[in-house]
Amino acid sequence: WDANIINRVDVDIPLSANNATQVCHAVSWVNHFYIHNDNTGPYQTFPERKEAGANYFLEDVALAIPLLPGDVYVSGEEADTTSRELLGKILQLFEAMGSQVNLNDFLNQVVIRTYLIDKHKFREWARNSGMTKELKEYYRIKSLPRRVWITEISLFLNYGEADIGKAQRIGEILVDPTGDPNDGPFLSIHLNMTPFSVDDFMGRGILVDRDPNTGDIEFRGLVVGRAVWPHDKTFC
Repeated sequence: WDANIINRVDVDIPLSANNATQVCHAVSWVNHFYIHNDNTGPYQTFPERKEAGANYFLEDVALAIPLLPGDVYVSGEEADTTSRELLGKILQLFEAMGSQVNLNDFLNQVVIRTYLIDKHKFREWARNSGMTKELKEYYRIKSLPRRVWITEISLFLNYGEADIGKAQRIGEILVDPTGDPNDGPFLSIHLNMTPFSVDDFMGRGILVDRDPNTGDIEFRGLVVGRAVWPHDKTFC
């Protein structure tokens, strides 16, 4: 982890069939992989291309075997792509409903990161987070598989200090790792829009809940501590 970006990595956020914009990915703050090797010792840099002082290079790799738990059928790349597609859809919905948030301005100010986490660890994080009591209770009782793919959405500001707890997380997208990636198997989407001074009829943010058994989707606008005008929306 490096607090200063050397090579920024942006990924696409589809906004329509022929239109996409980009958002910064957290991998921008990681300049190398590190490897443990029997011959050379632990914590050796594993740069992308040949450079002085390194014995192994990513460009020389012929084969890699990524290992996932047996009950995870959605890969990290698929989960990341699904989350980016969902983020694009929810932002389009914001725009269609009259939100004052400019989509490109919003995406220029955030960073995304996707990872796999055990359900109980995610619930523990939610319980100890600074989110509202309503959201803590929602995640406490939300039906979740044993593991979930999480795509964090954080503010770009201070994200370089994420390793010392300075990152400001404003939302997350939960994807079911046991689902069919072609179906976009999300479980919930939460965005806190308070940092963007959103004070129109959208309230202060949104929560989109998907029932993993029936596929029913509920969309709620959020204000501090409570939900307003909850109703069903056609989302996907």
